[in-house]
Amino acid sequence: MKRVGMLVMLAVIFLTACNSQDYSFNKVMNIPKEANKKTESGLRLQLIQDKKNISYIVYRGGNNVKADLEPEGETLKVNFSESAEGEESAITYVYRLKKESKYNTIEVLINGESVGFDNVTG
Repeated sequence: MKRVGMLVMLAVIFLTACNSQDYSFNKVMNIPKEANKKTESGLRLQLIQDKKNISYIVYRGGNNVKADLEPEGETLKVNFSESAEGEESAITYVYRLKKESKYNTIEVLINGESVGFDNVTG
């Protein structure tokens, strides 16, 4: 009985490890001081590479911005959705992206349109 329980537990641990994502994407309030020194005010979209697998995406957008991330092959697609409603002035949003090396491209879409970074540092 103990062996069956142990085998079930090992199987659950193994399956959980296999299903874990090799990336994360979270909105943060601040970026580390060293990374913040690399940002340029007034730019709409910036990619600040802080460590080997950790980057920050700084986006200046409207009041109602939603963001999500989806993998597609070796590319991570960051989708920003802005509604037409909201303030005229730009608000700065910061997202922490942690990714494995198998992802060699980050593509950003704003309201479905592919957009390049204004500033990339690393």
